Amino acid sequence: MAATNLVRLPTAASRKVDNHRWAEQRKAGKRAKAESRMADRYIRPEVRRMLPTAERYYDLMPTPELAVAMAVFHALPFDIQAAAVARMDAMAERGSVAHLGARAVIDVERWMRGDERIGVSGWALSEAIQRVAEERGLRK
Repeated sequence: MAATNLVRLPTAASRKVDNHRWAEQRKAGKRAKAESRMADRYIRPEVRRMLPTAERYYDLMPTPELAVAMAVFHALPFDIQAAAVARMDAMAERGSVAHLGARAVIDVERWMRGDERIGVSGWALSEAIQRVAEERGLRK
């Protein structure tokens, strides 16, 4: 039911303008990106930031000790986990490779568990892991 206090202005468009050409332009743009020589080399910035984490994760050898340590870590309350991660980040800034690897494992494990508090983008980490696996010939 139309309101009685509304008046149609004489300058108003009589109908909605059809812009079908935009759909064509979107399709042409997608096609051009797919056919580009650089299409497979483009990495989104979020994924590019996660590549070092994914590479460190693949560099670590899975051991029973690592599995036990991760189980103990995930049994801790989140505030203690956060404090441990902050301490690891401080050590990693000093150049500790072990702490960088530990942080990578924690990020990947939290992502795999579906923890929303990981502090990283889950899809970006997933894409980075997939890209590293493909580069190393582990997945196609």
